[in-house]
Amino acid sequence: MRAGYNGVLYPFGADFSHWNSSPELQKYHEQTGMDFFILKCTEGTTAVDPTTAARVTQVKAMGCPSLLYHFCDKGQDGSAQVAHFFANAGPLAGHLNPAIDVELDGPQRPGVDPRQYCEMVSHIKDGFKAETGRFPALYTYGDMLLWMGEQNIRDCGLTDCPLWWAGYPRGGLKNPVPTVPVWGVPKIWQYTDRGGFQGDLDLDIWCGTLDDMKAHIL
Repeated sequence: MRAGYNGVLYPFGADFSHWNSSPELQKYHEQTGMDFFILKCTEGTTAVDPTTAARVTQVKAMGCPSLLYHFCDKGQDGSAQVAHFFANAGPLAGHLNPAIDVELDGPQRPGVDPRQYCEMVSHIKDGFKAETGRFPALYTYGDMLLWMGEQNIRDCGLTDCPLWWAGYPRGGLKNPVPTVPVWGVPKIWQYTDRGGFQGDLDLDIWCGTLDDMKAHIL
C-alpha cells in the first residue's frame, strides 16, 4: 500500500515491459511493498513482449496479482489483435482483468481518423469482454483523449472500460486522484514515469481499496 493525498492508502503497483531490463522483481517487491504488477503482453497482431512469461512466473511466486495488457495498433484489424492477445496471454485465472493500451503519439496521427480509431478500439474492448466476461481497463492520457474526442469516446462505448489514466502532476501522490473528462475518477492512476528502479519506471495506484482491487481478479 502507498499513502496518497491526505494519507489515504492505495494498493501500489508498477508497469513493466521489455523497456525495463531488470528482472529483479522480487527485490523491487521487497523494497516497495508492491501490491500488483502490470505487464505488457502483446502489441498489434504479431509482437509479443519477450519478458512477460518469465515475469508472470515471478509475480505469481510472490503471491501478487498481475495485470496483462495489449498495446493497440492503429493499422491492424481489431479481431486479429484480440486473437493475438488471448493466444499469448496464457490462462488468466488469478490475474487482474486485462487492459488495452490506447495511445498514439502526435507524429503517428496524420491520416488517422479519430472516429475510425475509436471504432477499432471499441471492437477490441468488445472482443476482450467476449473472452473474459468483463470489459478491459483502458489506458490513455490527456492529449490522446482530446484527439479522440469526447463524443467519439461516448458513441463508441469506450467508457464501458474502467480507466487506467496516465497523468504526472508535480508532487505525484501529494495531489488528489484526478477527475478525468468523460470517465470521472480512474480505476488505476499512473502517477509518474520516474520510478527510479534501474532507470525510469511507471508507477501506479489502484484508486480504491485492496478488496476492490481483488474483486477485479478473474
